[in-house]
Amino acid sequence: MAEDIKDVSTRGALMAIAIATIVIAVVASVTVLGPQIGSKAPKRKQYQAVFLTNGQVYFGKLRNLGGKYVSLQDVYTVQSQAAVQASASPGGASLALIKNDQNNLIKPESNITISSDSILFWENMQNDAEVVKKINDSSKK
Repeated sequence: MAEDIKDVSTRGALMAIAIATIVIAVVASVTVLGPQIGSKAPKRKQYQAVFLTNGQVYFGKLRNLGGKYVSLQDVYTVQSQAAVQASASPGGASLALIKNDQNNLIKPESNITISSDSILFWENMQNDAEVVKKINDSSKK
């Protein structure tokens, strides 16, 4: 009978140690990984650059990250002036920032839905980036 009590108290102590270890591990991982997890979210007030596996790059406000599809709002893309004009200037084509719903034969809406599998990577852009300045200038017009 004394051995049964000793086994129960030993099991209880081992259980308490196991629970304490799990709690410490969870607290440590939240403390260490918490800032990294938060930094992987798109900043709602900033624009993001989204690089696709097919080489296309879009600029806009990324939403619904984490699902099978993401939404990109207020979308812009870079297009060479050679594609806009009939001929390119000597020395190479210059680039233009085009809103997704302008200068396009199919006239898409400004928001697009992208398969998460098609995204190579994305990044938040700073408000003083040249692309963001051009987007802000074009939206004022």
